[in-house]
Amino acid sequence: MQADQSGGSSDASKNIVQKNDNHVDWRFFIGTGIAGYRIGSFGTDAFTCMNLGICGYIRMSFGTWQLLLSLALLILFFFTVRDKIGIGTLINAFFNGPMIQAFKDMMMKKTVIA
Repeated sequence: MQADQSGGSSDASKNIVQKNDNHVDWRFFIGTGIAGYRIGSFGTDAFTCMNLGICGYIRMSFGTWQLLLSLALLILFFFTVRDKIGIGTLINAFFNGPMIQAFKDMMMKKTVIA
């Protein structure tokens, strides 16, 4: 058997890029799914439900509130469990709220309420 002369770094970098692409792809599905549940009044997960209640109470958009709360939680996690923060954590923290808000707004413009 011959050893790989390339060092294997290109395969490792391709895997990292592919994993990151998968994170972004799943954000799309989660964003559209939760936005659809909100429009259809089917309910959402507990964290999103809490955020919807708080942002309604303080009269702030959902995307902005979830982004601020995620930033506060990331700061807390940075000091407590820094080694557990990865790219998926950052993508969830910064993309979920704004994506859900954007998809909800887009769906509401297309939805005709009779």
